[in-house]
Amino acid sequence: MNNEPDMTAEEKEAVEAVYRYAASLMSEGKNDHQIVTALTDQGLDKESAAVVTDALRKQFNQEMGGVNKKQGSRNMLYGMLWAVGGTIVTVATYSAASGGGTYIVTYGAIIGGVIQFIVGAVQYSK
Repeated sequence: MNNEPDMTAEEKEAVEAVYRYAASLMSEGKNDHQIVTALTDQGLDKESAAVVTDALRKQFNQEMGGVNKKQGSRNMLYGMLWAVGGTIVTVATYSAASGGGTYIVTYGAIIGGVIQFIVGAVQYSK
């Protein structure tokens, strides 16, 4: 059984409007205190404003966390591929030139790959 009271269409619309307004504030980068204050300025009681803000923040963090983890794992993979690939090219050309000659040190690929891997690890951990 549903314990929630039946809401009229007008009440549902009002609730949706509150959530839309709070979501727009959150997408603008407002912190939770600012959102609660803005909602109370619009006539919502503080407790209800906090409930709305908490629910939206959880949803926002959950959705953004998925994006960060996906992007983070992708950056870690590509960073590792660049660093390992650069190391392989450096070692292979150095070995080929061991009797004399020139070789290639792909420090850009190695350093860039390590940086991309670290950025990915930070994104993934959020």
